[in-house]
Amino acid sequence: RPSEARVEEARGGTGKAPLEHVVRGEHLVYGAGGTLVEALRSAHVTIDADPAADVPGRPAPPGPIRIDAQRLVLHLDPAAARQARADDLRRVEGSGGVTVSTTGYEVTGQTVEYDHVRRTAIARGAPARSRQVRADGLGGFVNSEEIRVEFEPAEAGGRRMRARRVTCQGGLAQYHIDADEPGAGPTRVTIQASGPIEILQASGSAQGDVDINTFEILPNGSPRRTAQVLADRVDLTFDPAGEGTMQDRLRRATAVGTRTKPVRMHATTHDATADRAELVGSWIELTAPWGTPVHVVQKEPSIMQFVCDKGRFNPRTAEFQATRQRVATGER
Repeated sequence: RPSEARVEEARGGTGKAPLEHVVRGEHLVYGAGGTLVEALRSAHVTIDADPAADVPGRPAPPGPIRIDAQRLVLHLDPAAARQARADDLRRVEGSGGVTVSTTGYEVTGQTVEYDHVRRTAIARGAPARSRQVRADGLGGFVNSEEIRVEFEPAEAGGRRMRARRVTCQGGLAQYHIDADEPGAGPTRVTIQASGPIEILQASGSAQGDVDINTFEILPNGSPRRTAQVLADRVDLTFDPAGEGTMQDRLRRATAVGTRTKPVRMHATTHDATADRAELVGSWIELTAPWGTPVHVVQKEPSIMQFVCDKGRFNPRTAEFQATRQRVATGER
């Protein structure tokens, strides 16, 4: 039977029961004058467990956050230990394949540092990942070598922490955007960037050598790439009705270039350059707010070049709609 330790954390206010953190593992070690608890092999800690649901001899009660790892080290407040009162939890270090989970959301890495005071998890791995957990497997995620996730405290009496901000330096993000055509499945959108990536609860951004790819999900479940957009930066807007504490359904992705390096779109039938490209529903909308016309190379069914004030391209159907189309007079 796994060993178990319970760490209490005092809460402000007279008469309030302390919070309880339950740690289990095949082997527990106590040290550093009562300020450290180490759990080894198949270890896990349930943070802010509900004491009212605690029944001796049964699994640990649910809490807003659970951390699983092969090795966990809990660091407690030295001042609390000296005063022989509740052992306030400061941070948790996990290694050996770590999962930090709350309802509908998880963070994984080879190592994770969870700062309980700031409600922040830093995961490192090859790669580390933060993701929405959905039954259909279509939850959004971010992969990077190091990911920082900031949580909001659980609501009073709630059993769920909210991830409010995810940041990393370079990485890959994946989301889904609903198609416009009736009966069509969602479009998968992947975003690779070399610079900072930031995902908030309803918006996000990625910068530096941004590489966006769209995929149609075939009936057998495999993805088919339909278009690529290369840009300097992309801003994301999520659907407020999407699932998850951080909305997991992409509503709009706005990619922008620079005056010397415009956005480039590549697909089987068309290539294009523009100042800005927006992924909305089934379409990629190409515009030129800086005044340079959108330049298009049609490759199928026949080869032709033209410019337009703005264009719309549907990667699923290969349809291109142009506004004020005219013959191209030179390459952009």
